[in-house]
Amino acid sequence: MPRVTKEPEVRRQELLDVALTLFLEDGAENTAVSDIVRRVGVAQGTFYYHFQSKDELLDALAERVAAPLGQLVTGIAEDDTLPPPERVRRVVSTLLDTIDAHGDVLAGLVRPGNERFHNKVGDAMRGRLLASLQALVQTGQDDGSLDAEPVPETVELLLAAITHFTRTRAHGGQRAHLQRLRTAIQRLVERGVGIPENP
Repeated sequence: MPRVTKEPEVRRQELLDVALTLFLEDGAENTAVSDIVRRVGVAQGTFYYHFQSKDELLDALAERVAAPLGQLVTGIAEDDTLPPPERVRRVVSTLLDTIDAHGDVLAGLVRPGNERFHNKVGDAMRGRLLASLQALVQTGQDDGSLDAEPVPETVELLLAAITHFTRTRAHGGQRAHLQRLRTAIQRLVERGVGIPENP
């Protein structure tokens, strides 16, 4: 059967789609470039036209996984029609909702053989979230609506709590425990950035 010619960007996205599927099923370390190209139905040279190495593919996939949530959080964090405390609440709620809704993907990320991929996704996500959240908390600090000193370290610790929720969800945490953890994180964040308690 003749190979189908596709636009380069379409083919690149197809390689990323198939690689992600295989990595979540079998683990990135257990998936060879030959497995990816066989599933796509292209020659191995096509892979190397788009990616210099499997590691470069992992970087591209990590960015692809992190980008939508990063953009969503940035949009909320920069919405100056809302006061900083409300933006913080919405960011945290959005993060926790998204993590909770993607338990199957998270479970695939933490499967054996995905350690490097999992770490790359985590690094890409942290890089995107840290900058947005630090800027948001600093805005609230500057206008007096938040009280979080020191800002960078406070945000890092709060993201660590959200990472713990992510790991618990990925490893199949029980629903009741996840709900308690979620409530505790929301309170921790509000106290950590100095959101005044509702009277």
